[in-house]
Amino acid sequence: MILKKYYTQIIIRILLLALTALAFTWSWTNLNNLFTFLITGSLFLIQILLLIHYLNKINRDLNRFFHAVKDSDSTESFSSVKTGKDYSKLNCLFDEINENLQHVKIEKENQYFYLKYIVEHVDVGLIAFENSGRIDLANRAVKKLLKLPELRHIEKMNSIHPEFENKLRKLNSGQQKLMVLPVNDDTLHLLIRATEFKLLEKRIKLVSFQNIRTELDEKELESWQKLIRVLTHEIMNSVSPIASLATTLSRIFKYNGHIKTLNELKENNVKDTVTGLEIIQKRTKGLLEFIKQYRKVNLLPKPDISLIKVSELLNDTKRLFEDEFGKHGIQVFAQVIPESLTLRADKKLIEQTLINLINNSLWALEGKMNGQILLKGFINTDSRKIIQVIDNGIGIPENIKDHIFTPFFTTREKGSGIGLGLSKQIMHLHKGNILFKSIPNQETTFSLVF
Repeated sequence: MILKKYYTQIIIRILLLALTALAFTWSWTNLNNLFTFLITGSLFLIQILLLIHYLNKINRDLNRFFHAVKDSDSTESFSSVKTGKDYSKLNCLFDEINENLQHVKIEKENQYFYLKYIVEHVDVGLIAFENSGRIDLANRAVKKLLKLPELRHIEKMNSIHPEFENKLRKLNSGQQKLMVLPVNDDTLHLLIRATEFKLLEKRIKLVSFQNIRTELDEKELESWQKLIRVLTHEIMNSVSPIASLATTLSRIFKYNGHIKTLNELKENNVKDTVTGLEIIQKRTKGLLEFIKQYRKVNLLPKPDISLIKVSELLNDTKRLFEDEFGKHGIQVFAQVIPESLTLRADKKLIEQTLINLINNSLWALEGKMNGQILLKGFINTDSRKIIQVIDNGIGIPENIKDHIFTPFFTTREKGSGIGLGLSKQIMHLHKGNILFKSIPNQETTFSLVF
């Protein structure tokens, strides 16, 4: 209908132009009528200009319409412009199309924000990057997890670990990998999963990061509790032979329910009795010592929380070892920043933890020249309060790093194996954690994180 009116207008204007052209030609051949010549010539020129204007009008409207679509400008209104009846319906159609496009745009933006809110809400860190390494998506969780406020390219992740970028690129779709990464004063146990897809001719890799340290700690604690039950069982198994030996000794002195007289006893009976009693004595002492150590680990009191000044805590603990430090020629330093740093904890339990760590440092520094221990307190970038015990001793070998917090595990000849396990349990009672990093024969750092 719109095109039919348009064609009609063109035909009428062409016919009028043709008639004017004939009149102009006739007046040209009859120059005696100059007035008619000028009038027809002017009409002819005006009609040409009007036809050009009419033909360009739709082009101008189409140009406006397409620019409005290109620029996503929904404020353009075509029906409000007074262009005559011929264009009114066409302009209304332009407005309808523009409105539909605007609805599509709004729906697309709503879907985008809906997805964005979901991605930002989840606790799992997510990044999506192209083959070039440019990061298209990085949610709040991954920035918080990796302590990287800005993520635009995966090269940035090499600041955490030199091979981080390569490891992400080598992850195949559907593959998952466990990585242990030190980040500031924390150690992350990251479960990383990857998937790949194609979007607008671009290959995108989506990687999820989940810190499973809490789950690992819970599993470790569960394993620790299982170990305690096993040890309890073993104690009972150790007591059984003692009971059996006591019964055997009792039989030496009894016969048919009556106690034997001295004349009835033989020399071998006395020797066997003394030997048996010595065995019972040694085994009983061993069990008593074992139970004593067991009780330290298994029966920790509920923390008596109070406000502690960290500088006083470190200096008090330092004084306990002054003789040991002097005896072994070990230099000890205490550093607290700020000096007024405080924390809420059970002073006795935290002091016990520091004693355990310093004892380990003393053992690690045995026979070492220029031995040093640094007791340090500070607040890290996550506003967590940290107390560290740092030494330059022999360090912790790689092959035992996964076992040092296991109760009763020790590499020391006279060690009980409960110090670090006890310290870890104390920190759990304080809703904190104990972390370590060690470079053998250079530096070993144990951090109490509150």
